[in-house]
Amino acid sequence: KSLEAGKYYNKSLEIKEYLKDREGIALIYNNLAKNYAYEADYLNAINYSKMSLVLGDSIGLPEIIAAAKRSLFNWFWMTDSLEKAEDMIHQLLDEDEKSLANNFAFLSEKDKGLYFKTVEEDYDLMADFALVNHIDFPELVDRVYDNALFTKGLLLKSSTALRMAILDSKDTALIAEYETWIELKRRIAKINSEGGNSKIEEERANELETELVKGSQAFNEILRTNRLSWKDVQFGLRNNEAAIEFIKFKHSNFQEKKESKEILYCALIVTKKCEHPIIVALFKESDLAKLLGSFPGNNISYIEQLYGKKGKTNDKLYRMIWQPMEKYLNDVNKVFVSPVGLLHKISFAAISKDKETFLCDQYEIENQSTTGKVANTFEKEVFNLEKISIFGGINFNSDNTNQVVWSYLDGTRKESEGINKILERNKQNVDCYTGGYATEEQFKVSALNSSIIHLATHGFFFMDPKVISDNLKRDDVITEELNFRGVTQGVGYNSFVLNSNPLMRSGIVLANANDVWSRIEFSGEDGVLTAQEISNLDMRNTKLVVLSACETGLGDIKGSEGVYGLQRAFKLAGVDFIIMSLWQVPDEETSEFMMFFYKKLTQLKDVKKAFKAAQVNMRKKYDPYFWGAFVLLE
Repeated sequence: KSLEAGKYYNKSLEIKEYLKDREGIALIYNNLAKNYAYEADYLNAINYSKMSLVLGDSIGLPEIIAAAKRSLFNWFWMTDSLEKAEDMIHQLLDEDEKSLANNFAFLSEKDKGLYFKTVEEDYDLMADFALVNHIDFPELVDRVYDNALFTKGLLLKSSTALRMAILDSKDTALIAEYETWIELKRRIAKINSEGGNSKIEEERANELETELVKGSQAFNEILRTNRLSWKDVQFGLRNNEAAIEFIKFKHSNFQEKKESKEILYCALIVTKKCEHPIIVALFKESDLAKLLGSFPGNNISYIEQLYGKKGKTNDKLYRMIWQPMEKYLNDVNKVFVSPVGLLHKISFAAISKDKETFLCDQYEIENQSTTGKVANTFEKEVFNLEKISIFGGINFNSDNTNQVVWSYLDGTRKESEGINKILERNKQNVDCYTGGYATEEQFKVSALNSSIIHLATHGFFFMDPKVISDNLKRDDVITEELNFRGVTQGVGYNSFVLNSNPLMRSGIVLANANDVWSRIEFSGEDGVLTAQEISNLDMRNTKLVVLSACETGLGDIKGSEGVYGLQRAFKLAGVDFIIMSLWQVPDEETSEFMMFFYKKLTQLKDVKKAFKAAQVNMRKKYDPYFWGAFVLLE
């Protein structure tokens, strides 16, 4: 087959040469190179890729240049020409970043995502090469870390920068165009919530966003002024601290001269004294997926099997995720972690090391969307409690309710009233919305001017129906004597459960929400506040959102972009800190956790210290199931 392909490539080359089609000639050169490589004739493979590169460079075609450099990197690595391979992978990434800078400035978020997929493989190639060759080329790991800082949440950073640049500008025409776009996106969310088809509106929104991107040039500002390096992270660390940037990539296994399709997870560790970041291979994605299994909702026995309980811990997660890194964490007692992929489902603090020790006993662990946040840790954080809005003890039924899917949570009423008293005693400006007053309309008003929003209610996340086709009815029968803050009955409503948009399958529940399962049309809000709706709000004044509800940290996990769910929505809206949950949380213990947290917050005026204190307090009394679900994300 390879010989036959070679004949056709050479015949095509003759035609392209006759037509003087230089672009076509360059493409065929690289195809011939791949064909020779398939036959392990790397000498000819290298020669033809070089010819493709020279020709592509002479006519200024970035795609051909990148393709040729990608091929040359592979051939050099395969032939153990490691210095040449290292030089070529740096050149390839330089080309990609130049291309991103030139193209991202004119693309919508959707188109950015499609474009980034065309270069994402190159970042994986560098990470793979660095893992295998970091002893000989330690500087490679420097760039892999820098790449992770740049690419993690790239679309989110770009979209957030776009919004902030427009809203903070004095360009009235641009702001008016932005408001038109947001209103269109709200209409799309409403159409989706009613099970309608919003294809036309989505195409128009994409066009409007493209125009906004051109007008603001926000992404170019990120490239010019916000490119952090691992050195910036190291500078932000103290002597007893470490930053861990988790990455994942396809492992090529070139040593055995064969390509593997396994996704490998690695840790990039930075301490105050390291000369270069440390790269550590951890586990295959398939192994962690097998250990996690399919997430079964409110199954206490599942969480206990995964994390253990007092006197009967399970160290499988520890051995897989943490133990390989531990020798590099000597004298470290505080760790900043930035998860990737399936690690977004893990409560690091609750990982058990042995019968008596969880990781939170040994380390203070802070979750970060990116460890780039550490570069600014020396800045004085002023956490104001100017205006707090509390939603809890919500009546999910109305006079028209036929089907009770979300049941009343008595613990949320006690929690809300308790927090309200704590804040009032400390003379804080607080509004508490309960019963039928805790509406979706009221939340959207409060979101504009509250420094803290506390939501004690049901939360939901429905898994991708394309992946979990049998999950249309959630068989979450409660066998334990606990009251959960999550969906406790099976529903199959197309607008949420079957929606292809992950931001429509994740949300929080407010007053009268049970009507959504039986009514067809709504003149106002439906009581189900989806992540899609939240993402369109302006919450730049909100410093903290507390999601005292089930599964609010979950969502569809998409590559380096992380979790598409409530946490992404609140980040897009402009919130600084989010407290969220990874599994369905028990009602009574959650109230205890939250009230202790607010007591400490009013005393310390520091959300990180208050959260840590609440976690330590609960750790002394309960098994991980009762406290490990909650994580604080900056």
